[in-house]
Amino acid sequence: MEGIFTWVTGMKGNVPNHFEVELNSPEFFVAKLGATKVVWEIGELTMPEVQSIGIAVSQANGCAYCTEAFCTIWNFGLGESHDEVQK
Repeated sequence: MEGIFTWVTGMKGNVPNHFEVELNSPEFFVAKLGATKVVWEIGELTMPEVQSIGIAVSQANGCAYCTEAFCTIWNFGLGESHDEVQK
């Protein structure tokens, strides 16, 4: 697991809280991580684009926690300015 957390931290700047919850079901975690790797490493979107979509979906779903998590990762984990993230 340490290797996975190191990879995630390298890509996003931290390990999302939900990863630790998903570890309660290793089969689900492995499947989800596979999809996540496609988006983060192979997909055509940049990490800022992925974060922007995450923010938009979180806001549409009314999830303040997820919105804040995506904003925090984009701002602090990926080094984007606070003003740019707020757009």
